[in-house]
Amino acid sequence: MKSSISEKIIKILVISAVLTLALLASETPFQTAISQSVTQGEQSTYWWPMFHHDAAFTGYSESLAPNAPNMLWNYTLSGGVMCASPAVADGRLFIQSEDNVVYCLNATSGAFLWKHVSEGTIEFAEGQYHPNRASAAVADGKVFVGSIDDFMYCLNSTNGEVIWRYKTGDDLFSFVTVAEGKVLTGSADFYLYCFNSETGALVWRYFAGDWPFNPAVLTARFLQGAMTGSLL
Repeated sequence: MKSSISEKIIKILVISAVLTLALLASETPFQTAISQSVTQGEQSTYWWPMFHHDAAFTGYSESLAPNAPNMLWNYTLSGGVMCASPAVADGRLFIQSEDNVVYCLNATSGAFLWKHVSEGTIEFAEGQYHPNRASAAVADGKVFVGSIDDFMYCLNSTNGEVIWRYKTGDDLFSFVTVAEGKVLTGSADFYLYCFNSETGALVWRYFAGDWPFNPAVLTARFLQGAMTGSLL
């Protein structure tokens, strides 16, 4: 059973790599509405607001890399982190742990700011381990993240209060992508969902035929990988 899960994770990583290469090959990269940098005096701060940096999954930032891997701070979460990667915006870092908790930390000091706990429980079905593994995305003062309680959440990035939530048909393992006022994510009910970022209203959903993961957006099109190994 563990090998089956590993094979699925490998498929996801391969699909994500294919999506990234396809998008980097495009002559017209998608421009998100999210500011990529903030200038403070003569120094610029570059944020990383979602998985692979932006809606087109470029994985690129103009920020300079550190000269040495020195630890600046650390913070112990209540649960581990399986696949989720942090999002960083407006001086805050957002990360979801396996035990249904979204944390907001000060990106400079690591100080705890707030946390949101969803209602789901970690599943141990047929010997499989199903924890939260979704990465959050940040845009316009909102944090968007899916959970294993089947809900898509929109949280206030300042205090963690729920602005809206939408219940899908199953767990939300997919990372979240935000582009042009729309929020995209995939559910274990085999549907890819698109929501209005302000209201949480369902704009559309698409049946992928298997678990859809990590949608990328390019101009008015989107690319989506599924467990079938297909690109949609």
